[in-house]
Amino acid sequence: MGDGHYGLENRDTSRLGVGRFLLALGYLIQDAATAYFVIHIRPTGGYISELTSQRFLELLGYTHFPGQCPFFQADCYYRYVYESPIDRENRDPLDRKVEYAHKRFRDLAEALPGIYEQVHDIYIKLGHIPDLFPALRGYGPQPLPDFSQEAPPWIDKAKVAERKEIEEQLERAVERHKYFSTVEYILWGSGDQLEEAVHLVLEDLGLEVHRTPKGSTIDRLVRLPQSDVAFGVEITGLNDAIKKKSNKITQALTFLQEREGSERPVIIANTFNDLPLEERAQKEHFTPEALALLKPSGIAALTTVTLYEIWKAVKYDGADIRSIAQDLYNHPGGEFPFPRP
Repeated sequence: MGDGHYGLENRDTSRLGVGRFLLALGYLIQDAATAYFVIHIRPTGGYISELTSQRFLELLGYTHFPGQCPFFQADCYYRYVYESPIDRENRDPLDRKVEYAHKRFRDLAEALPGIYEQVHDIYIKLGHIPDLFPALRGYGPQPLPDFSQEAPPWIDKAKVAERKEIEEQLERAVERHKYFSTVEYILWGSGDQLEEAVHLVLEDLGLEVHRTPKGSTIDRLVRLPQSDVAFGVEITGLNDAIKKKSNKITQALTFLQEREGSERPVIIANTFNDLPLEERAQKEHFTPEALALLKPSGIAALTTVTLYEIWKAVKYDGADIRSIAQDLYNHPGGEFPFPRP
C-alpha cells in the first residue's frame, strides 16, 4: 500500500489547524488505477510527562512517517481514509466517497482536541493507557510489512539496481533526518543533549566550537575563524525565564573574572521549552532583574529561538555569519536581538 506519501501525485485538498494539531487531507494517486484520501496530522504540542500527542495519534491508528511530509515539511502521522475512483476529480460532488472524505476530515479536526483531552484524563486516572481503540488497527488499507530486517545477507546479491539506489537514498535521508532533528532539538531540549545540539548548530554556522572540561564555568568556547572574535558560551534549557538568581548568570560572571583572553560571555537559553513557539513570542525570556545584572557586565544573552533564526538566515537567506558574530561580540550586554533593529 505504501507509506501514505509517495505515488504518481499527492495533492493537497484541505488544511486545518486546531488546538495542538495541524491537519491536511491529501489525495494520493498511487498508480494509474488507484487513488486514496489520506489524512496527515502534525502535532504542535501536547503533554510531555503524561500521554503525548504522538502516542495519542498512534492509539487512533495513525502511522508515524519519519520523513518530510510535503504538507508540513516535517514528520507527520497519517492514515488512509478512502479509496477513490481514479477517473473522478478529487472534489467531484457526485462522488459520495469524496464528499464523505472531506466531511470526515472536517469532523475529525473539530473533535480531535477534545478527544485528546478526554483520553489524557483516562490515562491520568488509570495510571497507564490501555488499547482503547483496537478495532481501528485493521481499518482501511494497511502499509506493507517491512521484511528488510528479516532478510538473509545473501539477498544483497539479488537486489536490482533501482533497489540499491533507493537504499543509498534512504541512508542519506536518514542522516539528513537526524541532522534536522538535532537542529530542531535546540527549540525544546535541555541538559547535555541541548549542549550537543547547540554545538552542532554553531559549527554548522561556520564557527569553531570547543568543549570545556567538566566543572568549567562555561560549556563551550566559540571562535570566529581567522579573527579575534571569541565567546565563552553557557547553555541551558528550562520551562521558565532566566531570572536574577539563575546559576547561569553566576557562571557567566565568574567566567568574566577568570578569562585569560578577550572572550565575551554569552548565555544561550532555551526558555519556556515546553511551549509552542507562537506562545513563547509573548513571553519575557530574561527578567528585568536578570538584565540588570547582564547589561552592566557586558554579558550577552539570546534564546535558542533566536539562534534558530540566525541559523535559518545564514543557511537559507544568505546572511553573513561573520557580520552577525561581530555584532554579538560588540553587543553592550543584555538580550541580543535578531534580526538586528
